[in-house]
Amino acid sequence: MFTKMFLLNFLQMILKFILKYPCQAVDFQDCINCIASWALKWQLKFSINKCHHMQITLRNSCSPSVYLLDGVILPTVSSCIDLGVYMDSALSFSSHIDHIITKTKRRASQILRCFYSKDRDVHLLFIRPIIEYCSPVWSPYTVTGINIINIIESVSAANFHQETLTPALSTAL
Repeated sequence: MFTKMFLLNFLQMILKFILKYPCQAVDFQDCINCIASWALKWQLKFSINKCHHMQITLRNSCSPSVYLLDGVILPTVSSCIDLGVYMDSALSFSSHIDHIITKTKRRASQILRCFYSKDRDVHLLFIRPIIEYCSPVWSPYTVTGINIINIIESVSAANFHQETLTPALSTAL
């Protein structure tokens, strides 16, 4: 049996419907109305401040559509975060790659400041999951994106490849 929270999250995911043609705007509003009436029937409430819509297109100018959920206009956004992956209306994940680089550098510097050991397992446990999280979704397809990911991986791995202990820890053993 599904919980109310699961159903609410599922319905919010349905609202991320991608429009292929502007003529589907009326159909999409009908879908939103059906979902809203279904949620009202099952006494579920949408978190409207978390709902928005994004039109995915390569065009620079497109006619924005106005959608309503329970009488509130859903804001149009040009980029959003979904399950920790940053994406924009052109589906380029450059902002996500920039976020990964920043997070990886921050985490590596914290680990190198806090621990005496530079064991490679530390890199595999704490740094690599940041780089590989949801990689089938945002996998870089440009040469620049691939090179940036390879550089940050190799630099962070090189920092942790030395298996030496600092003198203070080796004398304590």
